[in-house]
Amino acid sequence: MDQFGDPPVDAQRRLEATLRDESWAARTPTTSVTGGRVSADPELTRRVRTAARARATRAGAPDIDGADYVLGELLGAGGMGLVYSAHQAALDRTVAVKVLRADRQDEAARQEFLAEALVAADLDHPNTVPVYDIGLTGEGSLFYAMKLVRGTAWSCTLATNSLEYNLDVLLKLCDVVSFAHDKGIIHRDLKPDNVMLGAYGEVLLMDWGLAASVGSPRAQRLNAENPIAGTPAYMAPETAAGAVDRIGKASDLYLLGGILYQIVTGLTPHTGADMTECLNAAQRNELQPTTKTGELLTIALRALRSDPADRYPTVPEFSSAIRGFLAHQTSLSFSNQANMRFEGLPGRPPEELYHECEEIVGLYQRALACWPDNRVAAERLVWLRETLAAVALRRGEIQLARSWAQTAERERQVYGVAALRPDPVAEQIKTSVLYRRR
Repeated sequence: MDQFGDPPVDAQRRLEATLRDESWAARTPTTSVTGGRVSADPELTRRVRTAARARATRAGAPDIDGADYVLGELLGAGGMGLVYSAHQAALDRTVAVKVLRADRQDEAARQEFLAEALVAADLDHPNTVPVYDIGLTGEGSLFYAMKLVRGTAWSCTLATNSLEYNLDVLLKLCDVVSFAHDKGIIHRDLKPDNVMLGAYGEVLLMDWGLAASVGSPRAQRLNAENPIAGTPAYMAPETAAGAVDRIGKASDLYLLGGILYQIVTGLTPHTGADMTECLNAAQRNELQPTTKTGELLTIALRALRSDPADRYPTVPEFSSAIRGFLAHQTSLSFSNQANMRFEGLPGRPPEELYHECEEIVGLYQRALACWPDNRVAAERLVWLRETLAAVALRRGEIQLARSWAQTAERERQVYGVAALRPDPVAEQIKTSVLYRRR
């Protein structure tokens, strides 16, 4: 038994009942699950339902002329609703309409559906799908209209994308999650399957159906009725254990760390022969083993710690760590370019040497601007300054030699560069210049 103990009996039974349901028979560890959900604030949902005026109907229906939305092609189906493309009459445009399923018309399902719509409507962010309207179909089913998004699930391309592209998508995902947290909402089901990549660079976090409140009246309240929700392959241990008092923003941060783990290793954090086994692995926080190492993996593993208090304090701090890695990579790129050019300096005529050195200095300075702790760039910069000072001195250019020596000493202090061991390339440059003067 881990630090969270066994899942509460009631929550565990609800989850097991869900898994035994026929419609869940083929579900895998990467499928979303929930052991029960509740609604948003009842007074809020009552006001929304009372105010709903929009109507949707199907093409060819008798009341089509009075409909605000005419349903077209079925785009997708989930446990809660069906998503159609639809023509919005007022603005003569195509939108998406999500309709509550015909077999989910009980009051509890209506409340869950409204909670999902209210959360999505409240999250007006570049990386969410805008919600336009809410209403009833001709048959009396709830629906809400939103922007029609055509694209590809991130999960379909993640394995073949470049590292830089995947990190850019993850950082945009972090932005919208941070925005939701500020609104008092946690997503609870962050995974590449729920991120849509549009044809024009859009990155959109989808499916807020499992969102829960950490201060918002629009989302489901977290309690013993709905703690186990999400995807076992990514799920935080406190969520898998149903530890209501420990589930919160840090649980979403765990999911983001799990996505980073997948980007680095190609593996989801947890796995198992079936969903239940994977859920148990999530509760114990058993990560799939990997031989990968490096700064990004270290960042992921901190976000994936068992105790929520040991993870990054906030999503922006997790993002900052990733941006730090990217800055380091850019810095190393500049310093590697400079190193190659530095090694090509021996044998260059003096009239070319100074100009080439100034360009190399610029590359080291750009490397250090990205990452001041790039020790190689700092040491090479000081080496280069001292080499130039020695060259100028041997050429009798005393003022220039003094200037470069003083600059080298200032940079030594700024970057904390200790006494440098002899550098073979620098000595070759000095010898070459001395030989030419003779």
